Amino acid sequence: MAKRKLSKKINKKKLSKKVFTKKSYEVPATQGMLFEFREEMKMSMSSLNSKIDSLELKMDSRFK
Repeated sequence: MAKRKLSKKINKKKLSKKVFTKKSYEVPATQGMLFEFREEMKMSMSSLNSKIDSLELKMDSRFK
């Protein structure tokens, strides 16, 4: 029973503390997160570039 009372006291102490939640813009980004974002941007840019190239080829073939 002593263990249960002790755990209840700890839980009350934890609950009494104010917990400030951080918003997404307040959380610092890690280097890994930045590299991952950079790779995603590279991939999306190359995908967009290839779509534009294929569209240019289609348009050129129509007017020949």
